Amino acid sequence: MSMKPMKYPLWLKQTVYVSKGLAEGTMEEAMLDFFYNGISPWMKGIGYTWIIGEEKYIAQKFLRFAYECYCALKQGPTMDIYAPEPMHRNLPVDRETFEIYADIPRFMDFLDHWSFREEIVGTRVESMIREFCYTWIDVTSGKPGKWTQATLDMSDEHCSDEDTTNMFPDGNWSRRKHDLY
Repeated sequence: MSMKPMKYPLWLKQTVYVSKGLAEGTMEEAMLDFFYNGISPWMKGIGYTWIIGEEKYIAQKFLRFAYECYCALKQGPTMDIYAPEPMHRNLPVDRETFEIYADIPRFMDFLDHWSFREEIVGTRVESMIREFCYTWIDVTSGKPGKWTQATLDMSDEHCSDEDTTNMFPDGNWSRRKHDLY
């Protein structure tokens, strides 16, 4: 049985625990904490920057995204949410690079640290966090952007092996901390 979700302004102002339940605050504060202290540092740690230099703008987009997830969850299994079209160049190699750098094991490790954010983490829509990130990252910046460019250059047969050294992940990119190998 689905319930009608509350309106966006009310959702933002509802009282929840912020930062692992150490303090009460609003949903807006909790989601901004998740964005600024979780998602944004995770993306930066992988090597991406946001497509729009103003992190505050992306944070506001994340608030709306979190609300849409809330609505989808309240509507039950009949409501699907879809990621918007990426705000950047969207070549297959851009997506492939993202899938390598923000792979599922890394994503699951990230979610482990934020499992207390149960409004999204641990729900059927948590995978949409990766889609949100892909929508708003700059695919041409940082180490991932260099890798993508090297891949594009190699496909054009204009890139030497020397140019691609140190552009690829460290070799442990697909391993989780508990893997045997």
